[in-house]
Amino acid sequence: MSSENSTRSEISFDDVVIDTTGHRLLVSGVERSLEPKAFAVLVLLAGEPGRVFSRNEILDAVWGHSHVTPGVLNRIVTLLRQALDESARERHYVHTVHGIGYRLDADVHFANRAAVVSASKVVSGDNDAALGRDDLVARVPTAAAVERQMVSIALPSRPLAWRFAAMGLLTLLLVSLAWIVYARYGGPAQQSASATNTVRARSVIVLPLRVIGGSAADAAFADGLGEDLITLLSRVDGMHVIARTSATLAKGSGEELSAIAKRLNVNYALEGSVQHDGDELLASLRLVDIATAHTLWAEQYKRAATDVFGLERGVATSVASVLALKLNAGLESELARSEDPVLYRRYLEARHQLQSDVTMSGAAKMQAPFRQLVADAPTYARGHAGLALALNQMSFVDPADAAAKHREAVSEARLALQMDPSLVDGYVVLGDAACRDADWEQCMALLRRGLELAPADSILRMWTSRHLLTLGYLTQALAQIKIGYAADPLSPLINYQFARTLDTLGLHDDAQHHLKIGNETHQAAFWFNAVWRGDLSHLPQFIPDAPHFTDSYASVGAALLDARQWPAARQVIDASEIPGKPRSNWLHMIDPQPDNIAENIAMMERVWRAGYSGMDSMLWNPEMAAYRRDPAFQEYMRRTHMLDYWRAHGWPDLCRASASGVVCS
Repeated sequence: MSSENSTRSEISFDDVVIDTTGHRLLVSGVERSLEPKAFAVLVLLAGEPGRVFSRNEILDAVWGHSHVTPGVLNRIVTLLRQALDESARERHYVHTVHGIGYRLDADVHFANRAAVVSASKVVSGDNDAALGRDDLVARVPTAAAVERQMVSIALPSRPLAWRFAAMGLLTLLLVSLAWIVYARYGGPAQQSASATNTVRARSVIVLPLRVIGGSAADAAFADGLGEDLITLLSRVDGMHVIARTSATLAKGSGEELSAIAKRLNVNYALEGSVQHDGDELLASLRLVDIATAHTLWAEQYKRAATDVFGLERGVATSVASVLALKLNAGLESELARSEDPVLYRRYLEARHQLQSDVTMSGAAKMQAPFRQLVADAPTYARGHAGLALALNQMSFVDPADAAAKHREAVSEARLALQMDPSLVDGYVVLGDAACRDADWEQCMALLRRGLELAPADSILRMWTSRHLLTLGYLTQALAQIKIGYAADPLSPLINYQFARTLDTLGLHDDAQHHLKIGNETHQAAFWFNAVWRGDLSHLPQFIPDAPHFTDSYASVGAALLDARQWPAARQVIDASEIPGKPRSNWLHMIDPQPDNIAENIAMMERVWRAGYSGMDSMLWNPEMAAYRRDPAFQEYMRRTHMLDYWRAHGWPDLCRASASGVVCS
């Protein structure tokens, strides 16, 4: 035997060889790359097969346990499993022993065992260098960080006087940049090509969790757990997470995971199952690299049903660690919360049903469980937040006593946030209320806080975009809805708002593309879009099936084809007005010779104050330039406090200061 072989130390099992002398791992004769720390952990575990090493033992032996979080070890174990091809083998070597640590099971053979005993102490490399590499990754600016910067620009906080000049220049730069970006990537064809050729570096889809042998309540719990995980992961800097609606629709499409990844522009999938077994909560979850089908991380949880948030904390921490990302301190503290699992389960069941049925009857039906929940537990914040959401939804779809429902929704939302300031639904309801009251300062501050808490909440992003359009901030509205669309590209509501934004910008062909993806029931939006595109021959197929208004759409369509029909069309429009409601037919806006611009503008104001539609943004359409030059528009901007907000936060895209106050083109 040569001198080299006599001093060489190796550990082997099956077709795996760990060369501790040469710091190499070979699997089936092929060398596998491993970080020094991962190699050290492998040597430690393989040095005593069958023994369970606690997490602290491993951290002490390899890192000295200084400045290392448990999540780092999770990532290292995942790297080991990848290197050992565990996802492709029937047998797994590295096992998680829940609540304790890790164990390696294999028929291990040693060459020069004496050298192996201390090998893990010398192969780990420099601790500071390894940690420095992780810190460097964390400091790289990420897409999520850039998106949050866009939010802060689009939703400005209270300004300082010395910033005014800079804001004007910044607005000009943002306008130019947004149009350059949209021209290159924004249209339907460009978006499709971009989604096909470019995948975000750390983009995750949380697929709906499977429910094992459970009831409808278990299904609601699983749905809520999945939504919570989406919210948590979306707040990790550097991670892009697909929103709940698109994840659910993609899963329900029956497509292969690879096709879903291509369609949604993602490269990782978090999937698994959940089961309630008496007082225990059982969950099995794994993170998959979609391109390779390799499992990057897998864990089985067996916890007391009271420890739902402990489970969420463990999953979020592990997934972030595997993707070399970190939870911020604020998020870690929120994950440490706990609450009554019975109340939480009741809340999730009611919330699940409310999200499943957004009709008037659905909202009315879901009032009852939320009201019962707050009656049984008056100090349970989520119950009040859920009731606020149900009431707010009813104020949109139920014309009867809508004002009273809206007031009660606001009261419940305030109560919820007093108890728990981290509940996003409270900010949604109060932010919407402030916008509808033209309190733009409060509106934007509340929406901004909601987006900080739930960056992947595409519906909140949609509301933000809608209110920015109402305010005339067209470029910022486009930026917001594009973020929402990136997270939720299959959502009908997101595509509808994307279409409304594009129509407002005059990009009517691209708007039509998103209307087709969106909800087909928005026939009025299709009809107006066809008018602006000049597609008058197809107007009859888009006539809304709406009480009072159906005949007027047909008459105006005929008048657009033949101007001689306008006198008759105006009579039909006047006859269609809802009794007791002034100027309620949007078709007044299409009239080439409007009889009263002030009344038409007031009609659009009532639309956004009622909150049931985004069609008021047509006031900013290129086709409505004559309206913006009318003195009635100046009065509209004053009474709705838009002019005050612009003076404080910067002028919108189409307006500028003038001696008389403002000029809008």
